[in-house]
Amino acid sequence: FNSITEKLDTSTAVGRMFVKIIGIFAEFERENLAERETFGYEQKTKEGNYTNTNGVYGYDYINGKIIINKKEKELINNIYNLYLNGYSMFQIANKLNKENTPTKRNGKWYQSTIKSILTNPLYIGKIRYGLHKKHKSFQVLGKQEKIISINKFNKVQKIIKEKRA
Repeated sequence: FNSITEKLDTSTAVGRMFVKIIGIFAEFERENLAERETFGYEQKTKEGNYTNTNGVYGYDYINGKIIINKKEKELINNIYNLYLNGYSMFQIANKLNKENTPTKRNGKWYQSTIKSILTNPLYIGKIRYGLHKKHKSFQVLGKQEKIISINKFNKVQKIIKEKRA
């Protein structure tokens, strides 16, 4: 590597060392930025704020807050009711696709999409941070309006757990 604007010549030992030092500082800055960003999201969540600006079915993200989408709220309740009435996640997804019900981003419904809705504590007024066991995860009371009652949510969680066993 030979730079025209800087005196960096990797054909010499000093030049190679200097490039490595610059690389180390660049890596340090990247990791430091990632840690600060993670801390910011974690802190925002601890304060009860939702951090997924892509939105989630049932809510719209407006001016930094999540507001209930009335049309989607009805479907969330319908999904929970169908599951409580014995429909599988796969059957619910197929039903919604046959009815041409759009997802949040106008895609298709999948079993995993239904599972995400049925297991998301956002609908009972909580916000979760982190989903993976190897990372820090927690739930806090959010500032958003609830869509599902805690009783209905807990019944669904019990059924999901029983089906896994």
